[in-house]
Amino acid sequence: MLDLGFFAAIQALFYKGTPNNIEKIVEKVDKAFREYPADRSNRIFLTQQSCMIEIMKQNGGQYYNIPHMKKKHLEMTGDLPTTYECPMDIYNQALNFVG
Repeated sequence: MLDLGFFAAIQALFYKGTPNNIEKIVEKVDKAFREYPADRSNRIFLTQQSCMIEIMKQNGGQYYNIPHMKKKHLEMTGDLPTTYECPMDIYNQALNFVG
C-alpha cells in the first residue's frame, strides 16, 4: 500500500551496521526519522490515504488501482495537500458495510 520509503531508509541504515541491542535499534530508527525529508513523508502518507479510500470503495477489498494524483506536479505548484479527504458517501458506505 505504501511505497515504504521511510522503511527503506531505516533498512539502509541497518545495512551500514547492524545494531545488536535495543538501544542501538532505537537510536538508528530515531536518526532515520529525524533525517527523513518531511515532503517525502507527506507524499507517502497521501498515497496511503488514497489507497484507504479505494479499499473502502471495495468494502475492504484489495483489488484496486493505486490512485495517481500527480503529487510531484502538485508539490512544484504549491498545491500538494497534507491530507486527502474521504468523500462522505464513501465514508457512509464503509460504515454501513461494517455496521
